[in-house]
Amino acid sequence: MTLSLACLDNVRKHARHLHSVFVLLTALFTSQWASATQHLVQPGKDWEQLAAQCRPGDEIVLMPGEHRSATLKDLTGTDENPIVIRGIDPQHPAVFRKHRQALTLVDARNVVLENMVFEYCELSAIVVTVVTRHADAPKARTVHPPGHVEMRNIRIDRTGPDANARPIIINGMDRVTIEECTFDGWTGRAIECIATTRSVVRQCTFTGRAQYDAELAISMRGGTTDSDVVSCQFNNAGATAAVSLGGKSKIDQLPAIRNSDSTSQPLFEVSKCRISRCIFVDQPCPIMLSHAVECVIRDCTFVRPRRWVCALLSLHDDARMAISVRPVFANNLLAWHGGDLTGLFLVDTTTRKVKLVLESNLWWSDEDPAVRSRMIPTIVEEAWPQVVNMNPQLDENHQPSNSDASIYGANAD
Repeated sequence: MTLSLACLDNVRKHARHLHSVFVLLTALFTSQWASATQHLVQPGKDWEQLAAQCRPGDEIVLMPGEHRSATLKDLTGTDENPIVIRGIDPQHPAVFRKHRQALTLVDARNVVLENMVFEYCELSAIVVTVVTRHADAPKARTVHPPGHVEMRNIRIDRTGPDANARPIIINGMDRVTIEECTFDGWTGRAIECIATTRSVVRQCTFTGRAQYDAELAISMRGGTTDSDVVSCQFNNAGATAAVSLGGKSKIDQLPAIRNSDSTSQPLFEVSKCRISRCIFVDQPCPIMLSHAVECVIRDCTFVRPRRWVCALLSLHDDARMAISVRPVFANNLLAWHGGDLTGLFLVDTTTRKVKLVLESNLWWSDEDPAVRSRMIPTIVEEAWPQVVNMNPQLDENHQPSNSDASIYGANAD
């Protein structure tokens, strides 16, 4: 069969068009690939100099094996193209072992860390911090604060024995996410967030070890605002508390003092921070609030707390520091055995002025319901009816088998 000249013309035009599209797509993909570089790091090699070479979209790929500690300054990615530092294989992650301080990021922006293991670090596994600009001007502020750092699939084991050990320190950062990480044994505090904003600790597991004197699992303080602890599990993870919202920072280090000419407003350690959908198991005191403004504890499950469920404390004697303001305790499930608790809430003499917003919660023990009712805190501004006569029948995963109780706690419908 013979094609007409007109048909041949059309075929040629379509072929040229398809070729042009192919060339354009190839150029786009090649350009995108060429703009990002993978820097491969072999175990034992010095890799600090890579910080100066990285551009948005680049990856620092850590090969399986033991790696040297590093301090990386001014890594700057973008929201769309972060700089990624990762172990090449989640099943055979990069390992940092027996360092004093393993990995430090200074003034990092849009950086992702993933697939790493830190073992036996003496002081810290990961430090993410900001260098104060214009240190000679105490009230100067950073115009564009560093931030948007994500940590995923990181395991940190046995940090210490230094009493000031902090497996992860976040200082002065905006938008830090710590997700799906595990912490097993530490002295001091597993995560310390100081003067951070919009940060999240999500789906992490914290497990204390007998030979390590863990003080806290998570500490948020120093002017931290608008941050969350979500869907985490704490297993005997801190002698003082599992999560502390507040603390005793130096007054002159609080952002409100450093960045403002006016100190007429009350100062605070944390503001508008939230703990939700978490499970606390065998904690002497799961939660501590000190100088915490408008913080919320919601949809959490507390299994056999051993002294208190929540401590409301005043740790500052500076008159400018606010006591805790309007904490909310809502839709939580609490289950303990008779004799486990000294009381449900510990309130010191100063914080007796604090008024809780006590929404509906489920309180259960094998004691008489009247005993449980007498333990429910009375320092309330608002109070919903409390449930004290429903056995949640928790299973081995700390989920209620009683369907009527399924609206409370970490697995609330």
